[in-house]
Amino acid sequence: MKFFITGVSRGLGKALAEECLNLGHEVWGVSRSKPSGADKRLRHMQCDIADFAEVRRAADEMIGEGYIPDVFVLNAATIKEDFDGGLDLETARETFATNLFGHLYWIKIFLPLVEHKQGPATFLNVSSVAAFRAILHRKVAYPASKAAMDMVFEGMRVQFAEKRIRFLTVNLGPLADKRAAPLITASYREAALKIIATLESGRRKTHFSYPLLAGLIYKAARFVPDNLIRRIIR
Repeated sequence: MKFFITGVSRGLGKALAEECLNLGHEVWGVSRSKPSGADKRLRHMQCDIADFAEVRRAADEMIGEGYIPDVFVLNAATIKEDFDGGLDLETARETFATNLFGHLYWIKIFLPLVEHKQGPATFLNVSSVAAFRAILHRKVAYPASKAAMDMVFEGMRVQFAEKRIRFLTVNLGPLADKRAAPLITASYREAALKIIATLESGRRKTHFSYPLLAGLIYKAARFVPDNLIRRIIR
């Protein structure tokens, strides 16, 4: 399969690119900085996805070379403190520019193209369990941006009738280079392999959480009073 992945310079994006290449898939990735030690098989472009002009330039190069992906992994994200007694509007705007609009750009450009190509296509929204419950200290725009992207994908599934094109969301728990705690955290490589296995399975899932327990905990936290959540995160 042909993969397109945003945010391949580090973390999950880098792990996904590496594992896809190891499994024989083609990968075209973008990120603001060059990935260190990247596999030579990775086709990479530097691109700030919050800037539509840069997205358009990168997309035009892909299209010009005839690279129309089968899977679009919308992974890049920014997470910054934006609340300290008041809302930092500029930081909140930057968060939404990357986490929401930075990915809507790719859908806008490529959806008409994959509608007319043969074979299935998948848009994968790499989200967070934070979309289920906003419990991050001094961060309000990040969970809001992730929840917004989740709703965009839900809306696309409702509105879009073409069955060959799938809109899949994965809500990830805490990730790191190595697993810190069993069941509720995972390594980047473990998460990458889980995502690839889900994509390759052919099952018509619309969303899933990984690790599963992390998703269940955050969903259950919806029923915890705000006052108690405030004490926990402080």
